[in-house]
Amino acid sequence: MEKTIKCPECGDEATPEFGMCPTCSYKYRPFDYQNQGLSVHDFNGINDYQPGSNNLFGKIKVIGFVIVFIFIVIIFINK
Repeated sequence: MEKTIKCPECGDEATPEFGMCPTCSYKYRPFDYQNQGLSVHDFNGINDYQPGSNNLFGKIKVIGFVIVFIFIVIIFINK
C-alpha cells in the first residue's frame, strides 16, 4: 500500500514523490507531513545513505595536503 498525503491547498490525495502536489504544484513542507502522522524521511530517502566515519577519500586529501605543505616548507628553508 502506497503512502499518500492530502494536499492542504487543493485537498487532493496523492503520493508525494517529488515533494509537491501533482495537481496544484503546492510544495509540501515538513509540517504538512507531521499533521498527517507521516515522516518526511519516508518519501525523500534522506536516511538511505549514511556516510561512514572512516571516509578514505577525506583521509587521502588530508595526507596529501600535509605532504605538499611539508614539501613547500622544506623548499623555502633550503633557499
